[in-house]
Amino acid sequence: MSRRWNDVTRETRCAWGLGGARAAPRWRWLWRRRRRRGGGRGHGAQRRRGGHLVPRGRRRRGRGADGAAARGRAGVGLPLLQRLRAARERGFDLAASTTHDDGGYLFGATVFAGEEQLADKAYWNIAFGLNDAVFADAGDCTLVTRATASDTPLAVLASGFALPEGEVYPVIDWNVPLTNAAGRVCGAHAVNAGTEVATTYVGYISAPNQFTWGQDPVTLDNQLDRATGELTKAAACPAGYGLVGESCVDVDECALGTDDCGGVNPTCVNTEGGFSCVGTEVLGFGGVRSGADLRAGYVSVSAGESITVALKGDGTVIAWGGLSSGVGGVPDGLTAVAVDAGGAFALALRPDGTVVAWGSNYSGETDVPAGLSGVVAISAGREYALALKGDGTVVAWGNNSVGQTDVPAGLTGVVAVSAGEYDALALKSDGTLVAWGSPWSEVASSLPTGSDFVGIACGRDYALALKADGTVVAWGMDDNGNTSVPTGLSGVVAIDAQEYALAVKADGTVVAWGYGGQGQTTVPGSVSGVIAVSGSPDHVNALKADGTIVGWGSDSYGQCDSPGGAIDVVAADGGNAHAIALKSDGTVVGWGSEQYAQVSPPAGLDALAIVASYYESLALEAAGTVVGWGYNNYGQTTPPAGLTGVVAIGAGTWHALAVKSDGTVVGWGRDSNGQATPPAGLSGVVAVTGGYYHSVALKSDGTVVAWGLNNAGQATVPAGLGGVSKIASGLYFNIALKSDGTVVGWGNLLPPAGLTDVVDIAAGDSHGVALKADGSVVTWMSWSDQGARNVPTSVTGIIGVAGGGYQTLVLRQTTFAPAPTVDGLSATSGAAGATVTVTGSSFERLVGVRVAGRTTPWTVDSPTSLTVAVPEGCGAGAIEVETITGAAQSAATFTCL
Repeated sequence: MSRRWNDVTRETRCAWGLGGARAAPRWRWLWRRRRRRGGGRGHGAQRRRGGHLVPRGRRRRGRGADGAAARGRAGVGLPLLQRLRAARERGFDLAASTTHDDGGYLFGATVFAGEEQLADKAYWNIAFGLNDAVFADAGDCTLVTRATASDTPLAVLASGFALPEGEVYPVIDWNVPLTNAAGRVCGAHAVNAGTEVATTYVGYISAPNQFTWGQDPVTLDNQLDRATGELTKAAACPAGYGLVGESCVDVDECALGTDDCGGVNPTCVNTEGGFSCVGTEVLGFGGVRSGADLRAGYVSVSAGESITVALKGDGTVIAWGGLSSGVGGVPDGLTAVAVDAGGAFALALRPDGTVVAWGSNYSGETDVPAGLSGVVAISAGREYALALKGDGTVVAWGNNSVGQTDVPAGLTGVVAVSAGEYDALALKSDGTLVAWGSPWSEVASSLPTGSDFVGIACGRDYALALKADGTVVAWGMDDNGNTSVPTGLSGVVAIDAQEYALAVKADGTVVAWGYGGQGQTTVPGSVSGVIAVSGSPDHVNALKADGTIVGWGSDSYGQCDSPGGAIDVVAADGGNAHAIALKSDGTVVGWGSEQYAQVSPPAGLDALAIVASYYESLALEAAGTVVGWGYNNYGQTTPPAGLTGVVAIGAGTWHALAVKSDGTVVGWGRDSNGQATPPAGLSGVVAVTGGYYHSVALKSDGTVVAWGLNNAGQATVPAGLGGVSKIASGLYFNIALKSDGTVVGWGNLLPPAGLTDVVDIAAGDSHGVALKADGSVVTWMSWSDQGARNVPTSVTGIIGVAGGGYQTLVLRQTTFAPAPTVDGLSATSGAAGATVTVTGSSFERLVGVRVAGRTTPWTVDSPTSLTVAVPEGCGAGAIEVETITGAAQSAATFTCL
């Protein structure tokens, strides 16, 4: 199926035309993207900002008469200033100071007496110096002196001195020239000339800017520009500005190469006082989720039937896989603290203790009881659900064919629940078990006795219980050896049950036993660092301590691993259960189902266009050749020998098409209905697409030709159709975008009436997508909604759309924050459940937070502040912050108590 952005030619690798073969030129500025590094630009130069050329003029900041930035700082009265500056020269030698820390920072303090006393105040100066080791070769430098007055005299301390506390007076700064004497940086200097100096203190502090001035911190100004060796007053200008003479001038980080866009967005855009990283990304909705910020930071995962539902540390809920039940349509804006996937539906527990359910509703499993609140845990069975309330009671709803929702009367004191296929299990606070449901599975009738159970998992006609000593007990039906716990299994910290059993050990390894017909019990040897595991009938998902998800078993719908995505792209396309994206450098990345290696392109590709079909992918190379990979049962990924001069490609179900530079079409692969054999004499073609056994071609004159299977009229082009700029095909239908912004459809799925102002179109198996000029997305579907239509209204900046299978892909331009920094922690230790404030910068688009290597929930309070929860058993280590553009970690070690 030609669900693609395939109108990319050599000229449009960085200039993607949205209108297909005849794209509107106004869009093309969006794709001029190359990072500028090195080489300054004059003040009269031009630069691009947000797609528009803007003058490069710099904005000057106003400054006071004394040279300080005019930002409201009070100054000392002029008479005092005149007296201080007019005083006779008198100095002292810092080199004569006593023993000090060579790595420390030099300071001098002088207290004035005599004529400088005024109104019974002792005026004094603090002179802030320089680090000997770091600035040993700085040569001449400048020492910044601050002056104020206080009632309290300075006290002499063995380790230095204490600044006076009490009333804080206005401050004035001025510069005192220093010289590098006797091999010491600023070793001797003259300061506070001509006054009667009562006391002089000289010493060292361990770090700059550590003085306390009354109740407020003193900001001291010296900073060496290590690139130039020049000493500047950094504190006089805000971040993103440099001091040039007496003016603060905007720094062009892009031209200087001082930006940090993380390597994923090569376009740096200078802004006043800073810079931004502008790029493009692909977001996927429906069966194959995508987005670069979905790759890590998970705190919970649950495997359903050919689907996976996961929870990120910020409360975002994500679903991917087959999603035939509509589980991919996660409610827009949902924030949760727990998730669980059932047979064909999913549950989410909100922070306020309420429950949300979505997906199939065959037996009322998504009909959450009205007024249900105070919930602390949830569990989804095959077609029913359990909710544990904070008071220790249990609520159940959905299918009750064998009593699985008949919660025993008077059941209280419950601390955990587990819903199996037809059995329900509860763990009480006293360590005992309670079960109900299916009479034939013996889960309830063979319930183990004892009071040392700490975890439960109910599977298909059997159950598991985790004991306090780390061993596992299994009971019920043993059709596939699922109740035969491996001999000697111990050190278990988590369990799960399906037709097979799973156990996570304290060392992060996974043990599996029971039915493994699709590889569920064959744990890959590379899997390690696991803290939780979830199984479904066909696959397993494991959550690792670092917040990533790995999977094994059947991956026919891409349900195993966590979603991927791409940044810095110019085109993308989706197949049945996979997606691929073309990056501006000609490389191709993929994610989703890897059942036939359809997301793993050959090495060394230099692609100009891509297309994804059912289980296969194709790329048009810069040399005019075509490369294919993935499923090849009909030779659809093997282009005809000698095929060259290709300018456009397309694909349908198990067949492929290529447009040559002479306007002719070549087809290969399955040809059961003639879909791979273009009509005789077809020429002047500029684009091709395909559906289920049919093909469509767009000609340079704006007309359309179709051939192949015509059971739904998909090969019968509407009479008089012309002025077409782009085409797209689903299984049994086609869509045509006209140059006037209207859309025409034919086959078994038609677009909504009155659809206008459209700039791009796409088609999946059974849904259509249109992007309007205002950036909104319109979708329509014939028979099922599997999440492909759920493009959140909060997604802005969309500039292109694509479809495939049961997914919708959108390409959007966005601004990414630079790589983050971590400056400090509010605490360096804490117990599990406590919170820590992390300060720094660029916390937008957070991917994940780890405490000592273990992922944890987080809240972004602002771009410079995070609230992080301390996880269980995290040990000791740095707090790591990862965003879409990079990662940073704290200098301090955090210890979990």
